[in-house]
Amino acid sequence: MLEMNMKKHLFYIIMFLTAGVHGQIRNDSFEVHVIKETLFSYLNDNPNSAASYLQGNGMYEILYNSISFNNKLNSDTVELQKDIERLHVISDSFAQLLSNKRIMVLVNDTIFPYNYMAKDYSNLKDEEEWKTKYAYLKNDFTLNEMVRLKDTISAEFVDLIKRQIDSQKAAYKIYLTNLNKGYYVFAVQPKKNQDTTYQFRGDKLYRPVFNKEFDKACYLFSYSCRDGICRDFIFIELRGGKWRYLDSYPSHLIGKED
Repeated sequence: MLEMNMKKHLFYIIMFLTAGVHGQIRNDSFEVHVIKETLFSYLNDNPNSAASYLQGNGMYEILYNSISFNNKLNSDTVELQKDIERLHVISDSFAQLLSNKRIMVLVNDTIFPYNYMAKDYSNLKDEEEWKTKYAYLKNDFTLNEMVRLKDTISAEFVDLIKRQIDSQKAAYKIYLTNLNKGYYVFAVQPKKNQDTTYQFRGDKLYRPVFNKEFDKACYLFSYSCRDGICRDFIFIELRGGKWRYLDSYPSHLIGKED
């Protein structure tokens, strides 16, 4: 009888552990899917990516708008056209190189939880301090007066930043090849690969959090930059059954960098 009870208990323990593992895998797979569907668009906007110089992408738009603004001040349409043509030459050269090559993104193969660290003068885990910050961020997101975003976005994404701050999720490993999309292939270490021509020195990915309706989400990505390591909140939304990248926001405006 004792042996039978032991076997029965062991059976339920195994069932419990197995259910927990499978549930975690399904959840993690969905998170990886959401990141895969949107990270490549964020990278196209990131000035450190060669693909951002392609027409319609981040760095191209920054340079185009800068050229247009400077030449409008001088009312010099001839020079404006010359500068735009130079920009097109640069963009076309990148387009030619990337027509049959890919960009290798070097990044850790673990997805981490966001580890919020309060600034010396502000702890956003304190509800009163968060209320003050919320009003500031809501204004920043919905009005974009400081032009930190490409365009205005919903104040719901401010709530998702708070969810990241309060999140207590665990880290887990992933297969980086599951993120490959567009111009990008992902790896931990540089590899000799005839299909890649550029490298993007990433750092870490951070787990997404979702709103109650599961149609908006926010995750983070850190990468090497001239300041050392930069990190952004990445805002995404479910539209027409597909997850789409909307915009990003520097995480140093929220807390200390880890």
